Amino acid sequence: MMKSRLIGFFSIFGFVFCACTLAAEPAAVDVIEKENEASFPSVRVVTLKPEQRTIPIKTSGRIRYGEVRALSFKVAGYVQSLEVNEGEFVKAGVLLARLDPMEVNARLSQIKSLVDKRSADLKRLKSLKAQNLVSDDALESAEQAHAAAVSNWKIAKYDQKHAAIYAPKDSVVVRRPIDPGEYVKGGQTVLELAPVDTGWVVRFGLSDRDLVRLKVGDSATVLLDAWEDLAIKAEVTEIGTQADQQLGTFDVEVKLAAVPVSIRDGFFARVALRPESNRAHYFLPLESVVGMTGREADVMVVDLDGIVSRRTVKPRYLLGDEIAVEKGFEPGDKLVIEGGAWLRHGDRVNIVTDFKLAGR
Repeated sequence: MMKSRLIGFFSIFGFVFCACTLAAEPAAVDVIEKENEASFPSVRVVTLKPEQRTIPIKTSGRIRYGEVRALSFKVAGYVQSLEVNEGEFVKAGVLLARLDPMEVNARLSQIKSLVDKRSADLKRLKSLKAQNLVSDDALESAEQAHAAAVSNWKIAKYDQKHAAIYAPKDSVVVRRPIDPGEYVKGGQTVLELAPVDTGWVVRFGLSDRDLVRLKVGDSATVLLDAWEDLAIKAEVTEIGTQADQQLGTFDVEVKLAAVPVSIRDGFFARVALRPESNRAHYFLPLESVVGMTGREADVMVVDLDGIVSRRTVKPRYLLGDEIAVEKGFEPGDKLVIEGGAWLRHGDRVNIVTDFKLAGR
């Protein structure tokens, strides 16, 4: 009887003990997991998504006149007068330079005399031909000689007209390489003018990598060192089609909009081009980079289980405190932006908002 009671007592006790133990197990597991999580490094992350941004192209160049015209005389001769100096403004139609007219006028007079003689000869031969006193060949030769003399007369008159140079437009005199009294050849530059209606431009060279992003009409901003606080709007007007043989760059020109200050040809200018972008990039903070090898950057990405993987990507552009990457990620990837320097591939981490430096 006593033995039966003891057996029953221990059976009940064992059941109760097992039940208490089972009830206590989840709490113990939670404590262990929390202790394990506390031992994992803590990191801060940012969720990545592709963006289409205008990525500027920054370069520099010199302010230049929009157009410079080289003016010259058609014929050779001595320069009699030069009415302007470099830097002067001239109105359209104003006389700028003139050759000594003596040689040009003498040639014109000589050719005029020849024309008169050929005209008289032709008239005489026509009269003789009417009397059948000269052959057809003689009359034809006289006609050809007269026509040649008249052509030379027209050329001489044209040369006389272009023995003087007039301003084709309202312009600024850029250069005057010749002084009065000097002898010049036909076509030799006497003056260089910049028409004021062509405005100002900046010219510079771009690499092929930047050139393919650019097109005529893209906007730009020009900053002048001479006027530190002034930003001038500009537009791409010309893009070269052939690379420079020595530098390997392509010539590009931007034209400035209205310029509210006084500037000069040759001012140094910094240019920010803003080509329209049709490509999406991932923009990574510089602090997310944990290593660089050549043109490749290493970063850390955390998966949904808190496991870190090291990824190598190729930055396409450096933009201040960010790098733009075109490939190597998927939308929603979590990039480690703080704490990645102490991590290895395959580590487990805690993602926290209030960042505590990993391992410290």
